[in-house]
Amino acid sequence: MLKKLIPYPIIVLLFATFWFLSPFDIKQNQSEENITVEGTIISVLEEQFQIEKEDGEKIIVENDESLSVSPREFITGDTVILTEFKTPLGESGYYIADYFRQNTLIILFLIFVAAVVIVTRWQGLRSLFGMFLSFIIVFKLILPLILRGYDPLLVAILGSIFIIPITFYLS
Repeated sequence: MLKKLIPYPIIVLLFATFWFLSPFDIKQNQSEENITVEGTIISVLEEQFQIEKEDGEKIIVENDESLSVSPREFITGDTVILTEFKTPLGESGYYIADYFRQNTLIILFLIFVAAVVIVTRWQGLRSLFGMFLSFIIVFKLILPLILRGYDPLLVAILGSIFIIPITFYLS
């Protein structure tokens, strides 16, 4: 009965409007103390790495194991995430924060979506769409309101008022 009252285009239009006209945007700002960039290890020297940043600049990074919980082995060709820091004298330095894993995560996500569609067909695709809309609500409504100081319990209830019917309808 409910499925006949609310067609898919209305849901898509509602969330497209909510997404683009949301007044709750929080801009991601990186302070000057914590700038991260992507780089590729060109060569491994004794206790140092020569790294080419994404803008083409080549830098030398110390292999400081004290910054890491567990020692990691980096080899030539690894893509890494560099974090820039300022020394007390105002000089810039870098350390390797982690491996760059975005491409691997995208491949795993696509395998997951393909498996869901193969096993459950359209029902799974609708459920994934409902999950996507839930993420939009969480990241564009719930978290920004909590970060602005609103009562977390009331914000969570408000978010669930949007999430629950849509998830039930789509799955």
